[in-house]
Amino acid sequence: MAPVPRVLSASCLAAVVVAGLAVQLVRQLAWADAAGSVLYAMAACFAISVLWRGRPAAVAGAAFVACVLVELAQLTGIPARLPALSLLLGSGFDPRDIGWYAVGSVLGAGVMALGARRGSRTQRVTRHAPCP
Repeated sequence: MAPVPRVLSASCLAAVVVAGLAVQLVRQLAWADAAGSVLYAMAACFAISVLWRGRPAAVAGAAFVACVLVELAQLTGIPARLPALSLLLGSGFDPRDIGWYAVGSVLGAGVMALGARRGSRTQRVTRHAPCP
């Protein structure tokens, strides 16, 4: 499977960040923490995809590992001492987040796979179209 076009990855990243900020407005609701973790992993997928033109499954795997490392870093207490970065690094370890990161990584891979298929179809049409 082909890599995802960077413009698509950047667009998806922007949409997921907006959705994540919207979830912050309702963070007192029971589902908000899980939704935030899923969106965090999806954002990691799209951010990595902007920087690295890997295949969707590889990008999603890298994003999942990065999310787990950030979650484990919360055990050190360092992220909690950096309140300005709390949306990026979190503040307290929650093992349930690791499961939600897996869900978000899989969803991100699915979106990227659809984008890669669409992007490769567009490239084929563009490549083989006659010049006027």
